[in-house]
This record gives sequence, structure tokens and C-alpha cells, in this order.
Amino acid sequence: MKFEDFKDDDCVVICNLTSMPHVKDVTVQQCCLCGRDVWFAESSKPRVEGRNFYIVCSPCAAPHVKNEVIEMPTDEQLRDSAKSLGIPFEVAKARMQKILDARNKKVKFNKKAAKFEEN
Repeated sequence: MKFEDFKDDDCVVICNLTSMPHVKDVTVQQCCLCGRDVWFAESSKPRVEGRNFYIVCSPCAAPHVKNEVIEMPTDEQLRDSAKSLGIPFEVAKARMQKILDARNKKVKFNKKAAKFEEN
């Protein structure tokens, strides 16, 4: 499988390699692109329920996500991250929202600009 094979409505869960730190309640899964072991957090399960999803390691995802809109993590995912980082949930959520809003605005603008140039 290649990153380009994913459909627009597929859910891609980007996970850290098992050589990286992790949050509590994880299982070891494999990246669907390279097969390396990754941490899949229990808090990610609600995000993928009822959806076609793929687990991708961060090194495989990194070159491809610069032109993709990234969904806001669920509150459970953010609670996991906040606890792991030792910061309040509200702070983690506000920081992530600010980062993703700015990033996704830029991605959407660039996609519109590319379509405009095509025409």
C-alpha cells in the first residue's frame, strides 16, 4: 500500500514508533505502509469506530501530510497527551486548536490556489 492509495474519507491515524515515548493504555500495531511497530493508543479507538482507518507511523506520514487537513484530536486523545506532557487538558486543547486552525487554513488556501492556477 502507498499513501496515495488512501481515499479522502479514510481515517489515517498517525502513531509514534515503539522506540518513542508513549501514553498509557497502548497496544503495539504495525504501520500499514512499512510494517514497523507503532504505539496505538486506546484513546484513538473512538476516532476510528465505524470508519475505514489505517495506522501509519510518523516517519511514513511526515512527507505526505503537509498538504492534508488534519482533524482535531478527540478529547480523550488530548487528555492522554496532556497527562503525558504534564500540562492541563485545557491548555493542551487550546494549543492544538490554535496550531491546527492556522495549519489547516493554510492547507485549504493552498489547495484553492492550486485549483485556481489550473483553470
